[in-house]
Amino acid sequence: MNNPHFLGQTLALIKKNLIVAIKRKWISTPLRALILPVILLVLLLEIKDFARDRNRYGIGDPHPLKDIKESLRDGKPLVIARNSTLGPDFPPILDRFKKSLGTTNIIELEDPDENKFNATCPVDYHGNSPCHAVVVFRDSPKSDHANATWEYEIRTDPALQTYHYFNVFNTDGATQSIILPLQSAIENAISNLTVTPDVQVYTRYTQAEAEKQTRKGFQELALYILSFVFFITMSFVANHLASMMAKDRATGMSQLIDAMGGTGAAWSRVMSYVITFDILYLPLWVIMGACKCTLTFSVVFP
Repeated sequence: MNNPHFLGQTLALIKKNLIVAIKRKWISTPLRALILPVILLVLLLEIKDFARDRNRYGIGDPHPLKDIKESLRDGKPLVIARNSTLGPDFPPILDRFKKSLGTTNIIELEDPDENKFNATCPVDYHGNSPCHAVVVFRDSPKSDHANATWEYEIRTDPALQTYHYFNVFNTDGATQSIILPLQSAIENAISNLTVTPDVQVYTRYTQAEAEKQTRKGFQELALYILSFVFFITMSFVANHLASMMAKDRATGMSQLIDAMGGTGAAWSRVMSYVITFDILYLPLWVIMGACKCTLTFSVVFP
C-alpha cells in the first residue's frame, strides 16, 4: 500500500460512517449497538435467577397435627364416596369417622364416579372447588376381593397440589392442613383410636447443600452455554457491519471512493469500517466484559 493520504482519507471516511450511523439513524443504531444486545445479554445471564430453586430445605420443628375439626375450611362440605363392594366392616368405620368430624357438612356418594365428583365439586379455572376434600373408600378387609385390605383415597383441589414450592418450616400447607388431618382421622377410625400424632418435615439435603447443587448445575450450564450467549450478542455487530458495507456497494459509494481516492483508497475504506464499528460498539463490549466478570465471580465465589 502506497498512499500518502491514507490517514486523512481514513479519518474522513470514519466521520462519514459516524454521520450515517448516528446522525441519520439516531434511533436504530443505539438499539442495534447497545440497547437490544444488552437486554438479550441480561436476559440470558439471568437464567440462573429465573430457574432458582425457591424450596426451603432442612429439618422443620416438630408440632402436633391439626385436629380434623380445626382443619375444615370455612364450612365447605366434605365429600365421602364409597365403593359398592365394601365389606360389612366398613359401616362402623364410617360412623366413627363421621363422629370425629362433628357437625361438618357431609355429602355422601354411593358410587365413586368421576362424573359425580365433577358435578358435586366443580373445579374452576384457578383449580378451586366448593368442597373441602373428597374421600373415596375403595376396599375393606372383609370385602369379597382377594387380598383385600383398607384402601382409600383423599383428593383435594388442584390448586393445592404439591407442584407448588415446599417449605419445611411452613405448617399451613395443604398437606399438613388438609390431607394429613383427614388421613389421621381415617386411621383413628379404622384402629378405633384418638391419637394426635406429631409432625416433623425434613428433606434429604440441607439448604446449603441444595444451594450447592443448584450452583453446580448452573456452572455446568455456563460451561456450555456462556460462549453461545456472547456469540449471540456479537451477531448484532456482524449484521450491522455487513449491512452498511453492502449498502455502500449497492449505492455505488464504494466504487466512487475507490475511484476518487486513488491508489490504496480501498484500504482506507476498509479500515474506516473497522474503526467506526469499534467506536460504535465499544460501550457494548465494556458492558459485556463487566457482565462476564461479574457472572464468573458470582459462580466461582458465591
